[in-house]
Order: sequence, then structure tokens, then C-alpha cells
Amino acid sequence: MLGFLPGASEQDIIDRELANGDLNSRGTNFADRSGSWNWQDSFGAWMAGSSKEKVLAGARAKRDRQLADKYDPLNKATAASLGPLTANYKGVSGKSIAEIEAEQSLDTGRATALQSAIANNVDFDPTSLSATATKGDIYGASGKATRDRTESKEETARLRDEEETKRQEKRYDTQLESQYLREDRRDARSELLRSQEKSDALELRRDNMNLQYAQMARRDRMDAKDRKDKNIMMLMQGLAGIATGFTV
Repeated sequence: MLGFLPGASEQDIIDRELANGDLNSRGTNFADRSGSWNWQDSFGAWMAGSSKEKVLAGARAKRDRQLADKYDPLNKATAASLGPLTANYKGVSGKSIAEIEAEQSLDTGRATALQSAIANNVDFDPTSLSATATKGDIYGASGKATRDRTESKEETARLRDEEETKRQEKRYDTQLESQYLREDRRDARSELLRSQEKSDALELRRDNMNLQYAQMARRDRMDAKDRKDKNIMMLMQGLAGIATGFTV
């Protein structure tokens, strides 16, 4: 009604409430103290064609704009470094300055931890994190990635050593088998040679026996012939004697 008078408009009242710090810490209501809003303020608002509710709404909106102008730029810069993570800071409305700064401090710490892990640990995968991961979660995930990588290398080395051991054992077994095979063949040749020698010896003995039998048979034949020849000679001599006797 009298808002046209200097200092009597709704905006003037809003500015005074903010300047006097008459809102509570979150800007959601007037402060719970004497003088933050009294009958004189209510009368002044009525004179300006406004009300306590309208003044509160206007003061709250202006407060939020002022705080957003101050804190939003930092949030934008921090959000760019958070990568896949969700920022704790989501605006100023209904929050105290302490709460706003606490959220931004958490986000700054998370962003710093994330960028440090990315820069210093090639095994770290940011996408493996929960969107709400804390600074501790980030460092923990980075450490786990390092341990996993180390364990993977150790496992790879262990498997490689096992494969090499198996290869060497197989090579040794193959060499041992070849050695046994050569020995078996040598033993088989030796056995065959001994068997052949025995066979040759038996054959030689058989040949010698056959030769002896043949010689004995030959001697027997010769002896028989000699006896026959002697008998014939004796017979002829006897006949000759008989013929002589008849002649005389």
C-alpha cells in the first residue's frame, strides 16, 4: 500500500531481513530469536502490500541465489574431476553455509583422491567405484587394484614356473625313457648275442659229434674192409694150398 515510499517496498523489507541476519541458518524460516520478525515487521509488510510469508519466500530465494553464486562455480569445477562419481553438493537451498562447505569439502577430497589414483595407479579403474564412493573407498579400490595386479603377476609367474617344471619333468622323463629303451635294446642285443653264441656253440658241438660219428663209421667201414680183405686172402691162400696138394 505504501510500497512506493523509500525503504517501504517488499524488496526493501527482504533486503533488510537479509542484512540483519533475520533468517535461520538454512534460510527456511525466520530466526528463532527476539526481533527477527515482530509486529512492526508484519505491519510494515502489510503497508507494502506483502506478508510475512511473501517476505520469507523472497528472502529465501535471494539468499539461495547469493549462495549459489558463491558456491556453484566450485561445484562445477569439482564435478568435472569427480568423473563417474556423484557429487554430495546438489545446491544450497535449505542448507546452512557449514553444511554447504562440508559437502563441497567432501567432494573436493573425493575428486583429489580420484585424480591421484588415476594418475599414480595404471591398474586402477574408476568405473569400478560406486557413484557415492568416499575418499577412503577410492584409496581402498586403488590399493586393491594394485594388490590384484600383483597377485595376478604372481599367479602368472607361478603358472609359468609350473609349466616350466612340467616341461622339464617331461623332458627328463622322455630322456629317462629313451635311456631305458636304449638299455633294453642293448640288453636285448646282448641276450640275442648270448643266445646266438649258445646256438653256434651247440651247432659246433653237433657238427663235431657228426664229424666224429662219420670218422668212426669210416674207420668201422675200413676195418670191416680190411677184415674182409684178410679173410679173402686167407681163403685164397687156403685154396692155393689145397690146389697144390692135389697137384702133388
